[in-house]
Amino acid sequence: MITDIRTLCPLLNMARKIPNATTFYVVNQNREDNTDVGIDVEAILGRYQGTSTVTRQYVKAMRQLFFRFINFDTLSEGKNNKLLLIDRDAHVVNEYKNCDFWISRGIVPLYGKID
Repeated sequence: MITDIRTLCPLLNMARKIPNATTFYVVNQNREDNTDVGIDVEAILGRYQGTSTVTRQYVKAMRQLFFRFINFDTLSEGKNNKLLLIDRDAHVVNEYKNCDFWISRGIVPLYGKID
């Protein structure tokens, strides 16, 4: 909840306002031993392998997304300005209910993190 309000949702809110913005993605995969930032980058670079079937599927999905971006300069089929939810696979969605809730109540961007 804190990460949604302070970081994720303000970024998503801003990305939605940019015409033809690139694809925005949210990782819904937790590290087996410890949750932290950078699990997506570690999966792409091979530093995070995972031991369960679910985490191996996540690593495969992240690598496929990365290589798709490198080869075709896009993360998903069709037009840009999409939201990808990534867990075992990457799913294109039109809304992210967690953020839509906070945005509709005026919590975001009011309490967003400012560095």
